Amino acid sequence: VARIAVPDGNTALEKIPMTIGEWTGTDLPIDPDITAMMQYNKAISRRYRNRLGHEVDVWVIYWTSAKAVKGYHHPDICMTNRGSIIAASAGRTMKTPSGVLVPVSYREFTGEKRPRSYVNYWTQEGRYFWTPADEQAAFAMTFPFEWIRRRMGERPPDATDDRIVVLMGSLSKEKLAEVAGHVTDALYELCPWGRPN
Repeated sequence: VARIAVPDGNTALEKIPMTIGEWTGTDLPIDPDITAMMQYNKAISRRYRNRLGHEVDVWVIYWTSAKAVKGYHHPDICMTNRGSIIAASAGRTMKTPSGVLVPVSYREFTGEKRPRSYVNYWTQEGRYFWTPADEQAAFAMTFPFEWIRRRMGERPPDATDDRIVVLMGSLSKEKLAEVAGHVTDALYELCPWGRPN
C-alpha cells in the first residue's frame, strides 16, 4: 500500500504562535545533549507567561518515521529523575477551543521543597495516540523490532507514522488548561496529518 510521505516543511513548529491571548511566549534553548540523545527532526521548548507572571512550559518534538525509533521522551522518568514524585496520574480527554478531542496523559508532580506542578502530555504516530502499554513498550529492548514489525503491516494510503510528542506543564492547573488547547489547535494547523479524526 502506498504511503504519502510527510515532508519536514510541514513541521514548522516555530510557527506555533508566540502570542496566545494574554500569553506571550519565549523560546528556550534546548540542551545539545538532549538533541544528541533524542535525534529528533525538529523541536521547540517554549515558555508562555501572562501579565500576572503565571507560566506554562511547552515542549513539542517531531520525528520523521525513519528517525522515530531513536528517541522517546516521558515525564514520569525525566521528572522523577529530578526529584519529583508522581502525586496523581490519569488519562483524560482534552477539548481544544476548535472542538478537537485529544487523549492526553495527565500528571501531578510534587516533592520535598517543590511546588505541585501539573502536566499534560501525549505521544502520537500519525493519528494513532499511544496508550500506556505503548509507552511501556518503548523502553523495552525489543522495541526496535516491534517498531519495524508495525511498519510492515498494511495501512491506509494517506497514513503516516511520523511521531509527535507534546508536553505542557504549569504550577497552575487552570492556566495549563488555558494555554494547552490553543497550542494544540495551532499544532494541528501545522500538522493536519496528526489531527484526530
